[in-house]
Amino acid sequence: MELCVYTDQDSPRLRYVLAVLFDYWYPLPYRISPPPADLNRTSGPTLWYCQTPPPNACGVIIPAGGFLAVRPIARPAPSILATTISAVQTPQSCVYDNDILAQFFFHLSRYEEYLPFTPDQWGRFPASGSWAAQQGLLQRPWVDEWANTLLAELKRCFPALSIKPPGYQFFPTYDIDLAWAFRERSWGRQLPALGRDFIKGHWKRIPLRFSVLRGLRRDPYDTYDWLLERHRQCALPAYFFFLVGGRGRHDRGISPNRPAFRQLVQRLLATHPGGLHPSFASNRHPWRLNQERDTLAAIIKAPVARSRQHFLILRFPQTYRALLAAGIRHDFSLGFADDTGFRAGTCRSFPWYDLENECTTELLLTPFQAMDVTLRKYLQLTPAEADQRLQTLADSCRHSGGTFCTLWHNSSLAQFEGWDSWVTVYEALMKRESHPEQEAKSGDE
Repeated sequence: MELCVYTDQDSPRLRYVLAVLFDYWYPLPYRISPPPADLNRTSGPTLWYCQTPPPNACGVIIPAGGFLAVRPIARPAPSILATTISAVQTPQSCVYDNDILAQFFFHLSRYEEYLPFTPDQWGRFPASGSWAAQQGLLQRPWVDEWANTLLAELKRCFPALSIKPPGYQFFPTYDIDLAWAFRERSWGRQLPALGRDFIKGHWKRIPLRFSVLRGLRRDPYDTYDWLLERHRQCALPAYFFFLVGGRGRHDRGISPNRPAFRQLVQRLLATHPGGLHPSFASNRHPWRLNQERDTLAAIIKAPVARSRQHFLILRFPQTYRALLAAGIRHDFSLGFADDTGFRAGTCRSFPWYDLENECTTELLLTPFQAMDVTLRKYLQLTPAEADQRLQTLADSCRHSGGTFCTLWHNSSLAQFEGWDSWVTVYEALMKRESHPEQEAKSGDE
């Protein structure tokens, strides 16, 4: 059964929102049509999106406020920033008081990040500057909740409409910034590092470094076999993103010319999905992105289509345009470094809308909700507090029918340099997500 969207406000923005809702989230045939002059000619499921909806129309009715019309980027009207959605129900209709489709667009397009803001030390848009954080909604997938309500109203008004809600998924992902703590470095890097250990009084690192270099101890960051075994036991996928850029102040990874590094990349990406971790420097020198893409492609002997930004550097629209130009079609960078939560109000994948060019692009965005460094360093949570935060986020994603995506580093699983107790947080998360029904049952008891 086809949904008819009647509108006198057709625009690229409206078509984007409808595509997200009915192509990506709730697969549902639909067509867009001008409002009919005679209501008696309407039949079947209808959604009205008009400046002045017909008073006797049936179906879901949303007043078009004009925000979805193509216009210069400027601060939106207060109605776009409403924190609640209200509607009046009748047996055959649901009339919304505000423009919920415009609100979807504001958050999914990251409209607020095109407006002037105070960046953090890395030039990033901070969580504290977001509308969601200021309204106390950052830890909730509020866009998903509103979308679920909208689709429930369509189903209530038209019971024969076949709507399949999204299913819950868990995506654990890993950034490999530094494949090894001590291994695979030239003496030109080992000696200065050793000197810094002496100067800073890192006495435990010195004998450990020599033990690793002599082959007497496993490198502390070499957590890969342990990690893969956990995924095998839990039957969960793993996504790996590798930093292969050149050396720089903020890019200190292992050289991609090292045979051991190339073998590691090949081994992990041969059996698990993943992609590129574009360097910090690639944001200032776009040519580096193509170079890094080619380096990774040469290692795995396959095209590179996925990415996540190093340092989570994300600037609209420059970052995503550069990724598209480099052939990236799926990015996992949409999340905050300084807080957990839902940067775009959703835990579902959706296409990026280029606001300046007013067009839907081929770049698919999968948001993440929590990063290990955020939990320990930015929020300074204890392992127990972090575990509770992860449980709450996972429950929110599960209830809304989305994807719970986490970001870990191989180094944070090393039980080294302050991460000793955090492996328990990771293992508890993996156990819950591999046996969600059992965990829910034990919680009910």
